[in-house]
Amino acid sequence: MEPANELAQGLESAPEVKKKSAGPALPIDLMAWGLMALQLVLMSAIGYTQYQSFRSSLSSEALKQKIAEKVKETLVLESKQNETEPPKITPGFNMPLGPLTTNLAKGEGKSGVLKVSFILQYEANSNEEEIKSRDGEIKDITISLINAKSPDELLSNSGKHLLKEEIKSAINSKLIDGILREVFIVTFQIN
Repeated sequence: MEPANELAQGLESAPEVKKKSAGPALPIDLMAWGLMALQLVLMSAIGYTQYQSFRSSLSSEALKQKIAEKVKETLVLESKQNETEPPKITPGFNMPLGPLTTNLAKGEGKSGVLKVSFILQYEANSNEEEIKSRDGEIKDITISLINAKSPDELLSNSGKHLLKEEIKSAINSKLIDGILREVFIVTFQIN
């Protein structure tokens, strides 16, 4: 007998082998999906708590307190300086802002309208193109800060100084490649 025939006969006479089924894969798949869903929920919860923590650290009250402390420090330092000492002038560039006309918050029954112009003095290494391109954003920030002030707050020198520091801080927080060094009030009229 030829080997090929022997092989063919051997295959025909061999018992039939049945494939074993792997069984239902459903429980394992369900566990994998459940673990992924649990992971997604946990990641979302962690992200949410981090967002809330970041958001609470930027609360307006905390920001106002920090600015008020900075203003007090500045006023103390200015009072200690000799008034005859000329201010140190460092190179930079100035950008006008205004005139802006905006409503003031109602304070003790009085409300008003403020017409104001500023000169914003930037560090020399600030990107002038970025600052020019953000002119609308800078105006919006400034108007929003002014709208929150009452006429009584702005009529005092400390109130004006606080407003200038708030403007400087808010604008610097938005700039990527620039530093606002000083804010000067050029015109100021409350009606």
